Amino acid sequence: MITLFQNKITERLRKSAPYNEIFRRIAQKRFPIEIEGPHGLFLAILVSHLKNALKGSTLVVAPNEQEAESLYRDLLLFDGDVSFFPGWGTAPY
Repeated sequence: MITLFQNKITERLRKSAPYNEIFRRIAQKRFPIEIEGPHGLFLAILVSHLKNALKGSTLVVAPNEQEAESLYRDLLLFDGDVSFFPGWGTAPY
């Protein structure tokens, strides 16, 4: 069921100019890419697509732990290779 949903969303996204611009920048290696605005399950779909396009590790920084945990749970629907680092007790070095 989630696969059908994801396929329909992906089909619509590929018709979107802003979405295509993000992936053009990736192909041209024009970094950094900052994306603001998407939230909820749409953000998880976008992050999943970005991770697949970049073919490597991807770091997503959320404004607070609650949003980070919510995104983590959403990402697990699309990709099992996801880690969550809580804000407390995580040293930056």
